[in-house]
Amino acid sequence: MRSNRPDSDRPEGVSPADALTDELLWGRLLRWQARREHAQAELMQKLRQLGADEAQCHRLLERLSEAGYQSEGRFTEALVRSQLQRGKAPRAIRQRLQQAGVAADPETLQAQWADIDWTQRALALLQRRFGVAPPTTDRDTARALRFLQQRGYDAGMAWGALRAWQQAMTPEDPPH
Repeated sequence: MRSNRPDSDRPEGVSPADALTDELLWGRLLRWQARREHAQAELMQKLRQLGADEAQCHRLLERLSEAGYQSEGRFTEALVRSQLQRGKAPRAIRQRLQQAGVAADPETLQAQWADIDWTQRALALLQRRFGVAPPTTDRDTARALRFLQQRGYDAGMAWGALRAWQQAMTPEDPPH
C-alpha cells in the first residue's frame, strides 16, 4: 500500500531535500506530456533549462518512461501523423525526428507510410496552393518544385507530381 507522504514515490538514494525538487520537476514533466507527446531528448533539454542536473533528469525520465507516460514510439507516431497532416513528405519528417533527437527506425517509418501515394499527396498540395491549372511558365514550374521540396518531397516526387498535374489537365484524345 502506498503512503500519502509526499516523498513516498522517492527513489532510493534520493535525499528529502531533492524530493521536493524532483516532485516539482515531475509535475512539470506530467504537464508537458499532457499537452503533447515529447521525445526524451526534448524533455531532457527542458529539464536542463530549468536547472536540473543530469542525474536528476535521467532519474525522472526513466520514471516517466517506466510509468508509461512517455514513449519514443508513441512520440514518433504522433510526430509522423502531425507532419503528414501538414503536408510534409519523408525527408522533412525524418529531419524533424532528427531535430527532436529520435533515431527513427527506417522500417517502422516505411510501414507507417507504406500505403501513401506521395505523388497524389503532392498533387493535392500543389492544387490547393496554386489552383487547378498547372504552371505554364518555367518560373511557375520552379516555384511549384521549390514549394514541394521545402515540404520534404525529393526531386523525383516533385517532378512526378508536376507531370501528373499536367496530364490531368491535358484534354483526352477526341474519339475518331
